Amino acid sequence: MNHTKELWEETIAEFPKMWLQDEYVGFQGKHWSLPPRKVLPKPYGRSHPAMWYAAGSPPSYAMAAKKGLGVLGFSVQKVSDMEWVLEQYKTAIVDAEPVGDFVNDNVMVTTTAICAPTHAEAVRIAASGGLHYLPSLVFRYHDTFPRPEGFPVWPETLPSTPRSSSRCSSRRSC
Repeated sequence: MNHTKELWEETIAEFPKMWLQDEYVGFQGKHWSLPPRKVLPKPYGRSHPAMWYAAGSPPSYAMAAKKGLGVLGFSVQKVSDMEWVLEQYKTAIVDAEPVGDFVNDNVMVTTTAICAPTHAEAVRIAASGGLHYLPSLVFRYHDTFPRPEGFPVWPETLPSTPRSSSRCSSRRSC
């Protein structure tokens, strides 16, 4: 994890340069290099697209704010439990030193929801819908999240909820 963070730190500020310089001046770093060249395609307009960071932990939100990056978040908890992280991000981004041409102070957090006509129907869908797959992806790709005890090793997923044939309707598959 520390190695990839170092690579990311070395690389992130180069993207806006590639977008904005007619001919990119090139880069020579510890982990990678690129000689001067024309990088295409160029963004439309005077600047570049908003820059975002996929954050999975509170320190990630803080780092994104420091660099003026918007956050793409993934929630495995109640939205209200993330309120303090968002408040810290919004406070810190005011003093950002953006790696790009401007600060993107937006946060987008995604989560899973099930909508159904009744609570009982939503529970039935959740219990029989293979929802073990999404949390499996979260634990695979966001290694900063605590893992459940006995979490399977890649490529396995979390165990699915056993389906009870007594609950299945003859009109629907279970």
